[in-house]
Amino acid sequence: MDVTITKLEISFSVHATENKEKNLQAVSNLIPSFIIEQAQIIEEKLEGGYKNPIRYIRLAITKANLIDKVMKSLSSKLSQEDKKKLNLEFESRIDMKKKSFFLRLDKEDLANNKISLASTKNIVKVSLKIRAFTKDVNLKEFLENNGIL
Repeated sequence: MDVTITKLEISFSVHATENKEKNLQAVSNLIPSFIIEQAQIIEEKLEGGYKNPIRYIRLAITKANLIDKVMKSLSSKLSQEDKKKLNLEFESRIDMKKKSFFLRLDKEDLANNKISLASTKNIVKVSLKIRAFTKDVNLKEFLENNGIL
């Protein structure tokens, strides 16, 4: 199949009452810490309600071998129930213009070494930037073959 993931981005917010290192530790339950160390880390400082400081952290991974390792980890840790849910919600989770697929994982569950989909505000967002080398490519099939759906 002429499809590849060119960028994997993991992002989350760290509120004033949270610890950045604990959040990174939670993310390391999703992907190995040696990959986090090789990722490009971008930190934005935002202001929340009541002028509370919020840090928005993005980890960008663009090396193919590291993306493969993260995909295998994610595939092995997602439950069959969550994969079915992603499959059913495929159309609402993909941006066909940007060729990106999105998942939202529960940040508290990640801290407890469990991976589960979430729709709450306390999430870790995973974005997969997909590149197709041919015009008529089945992105859903690609994600199924990679164990995400």
